[in-house]
Amino acid sequence: MNILLTKPALNQLKMMHFSDSYLPRIDAQISGGCGMGVRYLFTFDQPRKIDTTVTIDNIPIQIDYTTKRYLEDEQVTIDYRDCFEVITALDIGDYC
Repeated sequence: MNILLTKPALNQLKMMHFSDSYLPRIDAQISGGCGMGVRYLFTFDQPRKIDTTVTIDNIPIQIDYTTKRYLEDEQVTIDYRDCFEVITALDIGDYC
């Protein structure tokens, strides 16, 4: 997994103050029924025991085990406009 922060995202994150108990996180939201869909969110949360920490420009980003499995071979871009957005080429849609 390769994570890229766009300039707007990096600037926004550098203006924020983080504590060790509240850090940026890439999180997968998995939905399904007869198929499966994965949506990625950029949130701020407490570290979890099974997290991996990726540090980019001195900014720690937490990724849990499940999310890491889905993004393992992907290029991930974090962008910021009105809010943070996770952009990936991974296309897992709902199939029935």
